[in-house]
Amino acid sequence: MKKFLVIVFIVTGAMVCFGQTEKDKAIMQLLEITNSKALAEQTYDMMMPQLRTLIPSVPDSVWALLKENMDFDSLIKELIPIYSRYYTLEDIRGLIAFYQTPLGKKVITVTPKLSADSMAVGQEWGRKIAEKILESLRAGGYIDA
Repeated sequence: MKKFLVIVFIVTGAMVCFGQTEKDKAIMQLLEITNSKALAEQTYDMMMPQLRTLIPSVPDSVWALLKENMDFDSLIKELIPIYSRYYTLEDIRGLIAFYQTPLGKKVITVTPKLSADSMAVGQEWGRKIAEKILESLRAGGYIDA
């Protein structure tokens, strides 16, 4: 009986590991198809001008070195368990199939531009909201003019 339980445990463990490995590979494929690494790099590039403005004393060579040492591959690897938590293997396969369609390819192409445009609109909206809040606080005597 003990031998039987050990065999069942080993087989079950192997099946779980195999299933996880298959899922990890599928998630990696999805992340590659959707250009996740390039999107991470693009996000980094969009953040840098703001950081440079906040810290103008840092020379360009240092900013270049920082980017050179960014490990975007490690970020992608850290995304695998997150995707695994929210999506089943079938979900991942469905997403891969979608992103291989013409519409899916368009979504991949348009998303970075859409995100950049949306971020610009969001920043402007946030600036206007902040001005209104400050105006209200001044009018209420909560802050100095």
